[in-house]
Amino acid sequence: MTTYRPILIAPLLLIAWCMQVAAPAGTPAALEDFESGYESGRWSFSNGMEFPGAKGTFEKAIEAAHEGRFGGRLAFDFAGGGNYVAAILRMPPGGAGATGEWNGLRLWLKRPAGNEVVFRYTDSSGQTFQKPVNCPADRWARVTVLFSGWTAHWGGPNDGKVRGRPMMLALLIDQGEQSAGALFLDDLQLVQAGEGVMRASYPACQFGAGEGWRMSTQGNGGSSRLEGKT
Repeated sequence: MTTYRPILIAPLLLIAWCMQVAAPAGTPAALEDFESGYESGRWSFSNGMEFPGAKGTFEKAIEAAHEGRFGGRLAFDFAGGGNYVAAILRMPPGGAGATGEWNGLRLWLKRPAGNEVVFRYTDSSGQTFQKPVNCPADRWARVTVLFSGWTAHWGGPNDGKVRGRPMMLALLIDQGEQSAGALFLDDLQLVQAGEGVMRASYPACQFGAGEGWRMSTQGNGGSSRLEGKT
């Protein structure tokens, strides 16, 4: 005799993400994977000194890796105030980014829930551009950030026009729900990406009454039952 055990379906929300992802139009150029070619002198940390109080560090760390052994860990502590901390990458003069036409940065990110990520780009004229980066929380996500669609700019000519290739790129984590934690990043690449960018999130199913869910058993179902989302 075969015994069938009841299966309980817990509340579930399936999310399909498609955000800041663009189809590649050329071969990516490796920029940083935090492995054997890592040069710590190319990276610097900022505590956002214009908003005093923030503390933190940026370092190559084992627990920050998406693939391989190492990744980048941007730690933050806003217990004493502040608005953001940043990991700043100085572009190599003769390496990736010195040749080729790139219009985006592709990387893996894992951000803490409740704290937002911001991207900065400083061009050859010294003008800095900024915009938020959309990515899910508490899990690794591969994100392509296009060098366009800026929400702020300052410095240099301060006219909102990008000139030349990037001199510096930066990733910031803002003060938010968590006063202390870390942003993880790995496998940074420069890419020539298509401009068709779609951002969307939608529930694939919510186990609602109108979705037609029902329970079926073979043999004696015992105390099995379907009640609401359980």
